[in-house]
Amino acid sequence: MEHPHRKSELRLNDLIDFLPDATLAIDSERKVIVWNRAIERMTGIKAEDMIGKGNYEYTIPFYGERRSQLMDLIWEDNRNIIEKYSHIKREGNSLTAEVFCGALYGGRGAFVFAKVSPLHDHQGNVVGAIESIRDISDLKRAEEKLNKANAELEKRVEERTAELSFANAALTAEIAERKQAEEALREKEERYRSLFESAKDGIFILGPRGFIDCNQRGADMYGLPKEELIGRSPIELSPEMQPNGLSSSMLAGEIIESAMKGVPQTFEWQSKRADGSLIDVEITLSRFELGGEICLQSIVRDITERKRLEQEIIKTQKLESIGTLAGGIAHDFNNLLQGIFGYISIAKLTIDRKEKSLAMLEEAEKALHQSVNLTTQLLTFSKGGKPVKKLINLAPAVESAVKFALSGSQTDYRIEGVAGLWSVEADEGQLAQVIQNIVINANEAMTGRGTVTVAFENADIPKDTIMGLPEGGRFVCISIIDTGTGIPQQNLSKIFDPYFTTKQRGSGLGLATSYSIIRNHGGIIQVTSELTEGSRFTLYLPAADRTQMEEAASAFQKGIAVTKGRVLFMDDEQIMRNVATEMLKTLGHEVESAADGKAAVEMFVHAKDEGSPFDVVILDLTVKGGMGGEETIVQLREIDPSVTAVVSSGYSDSAVSATYRERGFSALLNKPYKIDGLRDCLNTLLKRTKQS
Repeated sequence: MEHPHRKSELRLNDLIDFLPDATLAIDSERKVIVWNRAIERMTGIKAEDMIGKGNYEYTIPFYGERRSQLMDLIWEDNRNIIEKYSHIKREGNSLTAEVFCGALYGGRGAFVFAKVSPLHDHQGNVVGAIESIRDISDLKRAEEKLNKANAELEKRVEERTAELSFANAALTAEIAERKQAEEALREKEERYRSLFESAKDGIFILGPRGFIDCNQRGADMYGLPKEELIGRSPIELSPEMQPNGLSSSMLAGEIIESAMKGVPQTFEWQSKRADGSLIDVEITLSRFELGGEICLQSIVRDITERKRLEQEIIKTQKLESIGTLAGGIAHDFNNLLQGIFGYISIAKLTIDRKEKSLAMLEEAEKALHQSVNLTTQLLTFSKGGKPVKKLINLAPAVESAVKFALSGSQTDYRIEGVAGLWSVEADEGQLAQVIQNIVINANEAMTGRGTVTVAFENADIPKDTIMGLPEGGRFVCISIIDTGTGIPQQNLSKIFDPYFTTKQRGSGLGLATSYSIIRNHGGIIQVTSELTEGSRFTLYLPAADRTQMEEAASAFQKGIAVTKGRVLFMDDEQIMRNVATEMLKTLGHEVESAADGKAAVEMFVHAKDEGSPFDVVILDLTVKGGMGGEETIVQLREIDPSVTAVVSSGYSDSAVSATYRERGFSALLNKPYKIDGLRDCLNTLLKRTKQS
């Protein structure tokens, strides 16, 4: 039977064999008594080659002298001896060391951690030693990598710390600089806001979506709180139309577009206050950038009082202008009156010679017609309302206006291109005013000595070839050419602006009014000029419809033939009733007359009730102390909606005359009119009445 102690040793050997660390043990004679499998793998030496052997230090090449020292120190009592071995450390009764053994694993070598402890018997005597050896190569490599990584990290930390220190210093400086800049900006903004709010003019900041800001003066100017102005557009603070007759929205769009392109704009404008009242302002627009957006700064100055004073000055200047022309007009009137008196006197002396007498009366009639042109021009001298258009023979009307403008001057004129000229539908008085304004300027540019050339031309204009006439069409061109001083290029774009003038005593309204009149006729004015060479103004007027021209030619060809009818004539002047009655009877019409609208309505109703209604009613527009034509036509149309009525007036600039069709009239007769004008008007109306 095996001894229990032996069994215990076997079990201990089995346990040691399964330890993961290389393990060996020696007895008191320093012979190997334990050599486990782990040390076999590490050294390549089998247990049977080592068990019971002594001098182990020489047979185990991996440890050599150091291992011997480590094992020997177990027997030493003097612990100071360990001080000479810096790689050996004492942990209680055990000794440890870390070394590199080059012979392990077949010469591949490895770092190992060795620990030696004494073996005691049951009485506590040291009877041997046990040593465990652990391969720490992986740990050493990991430590090396870790140390390297730590060193690299420390280096990077140092570098980054230096960078951060530098950045922090720079940031501190930048913060200080920014605070300084912010403080300067705040002071600048405070100064700007102080100037902004204390300005005597309204200041607005206009962005893509309306007003962004405005000062208190601007808000007061329009009678609105600031917060109610923000977000609004300029059009909301404007009437539908400007004083020049053009659309506010159209003009504002053109002006803002130019300003947004970087071209500063200064212009006069009429604005609307919160209470609906209108104020005249002068606006300056300039572009700038705000928060990455292109905006406009608008400086608005209230010039209402200045405009009122200007109007007073203009009235005075108009009177002065009329006074200046009075001499020439009186001269022309005296010449015409001389001709009328002369021709009538000759007609009376030659009454027995019918042909001679008729010829003299015809000449007197021509002179009277010229005097009518003079009075028409005087009536329209200050007029700028809606045109009262009718088909006119253009060349004679223009020539008459040219002669009027050059009255009392030594300047001559020349007419070209009259043959085959198309007719136009126009207000003859307003057109004369345009011609006179341009010719007067031409006369002044030539200092009263020279020749004004007026050239006519028919033009069939294609689409999109002339600015201002995008649709093209048939136009009659009137070119007025002078050989004067010319217009400087910087002034060419301004000559049609209201109140722009280079004359010491000029109002600056002549060409502005002319521009408005021609635009109201559906045409345009163009101007070219060279300094010292002269100027050329070209008027484009729409040619009359071919159908209108054919009807006019047909009416002319019919001569004095008339369609007979019953006519009711109303006028408050007895002489007008007498003359009209004779003219109508001469044309073969049956006529009755009334002194005012009330009498005319009564006669109209009576005739209708008797079964003999009037075919045409001619109504004077203005009746002193009674009912005029405008009120009368309303009552007549209530009685008979199909009534055919003619409005007759000596005031060609009347709003009723300009819109007579909208007021219920069928035709217009401007006083004074000749018998052929009366005949043609009635022929047209009666022909329509008979056909219907």
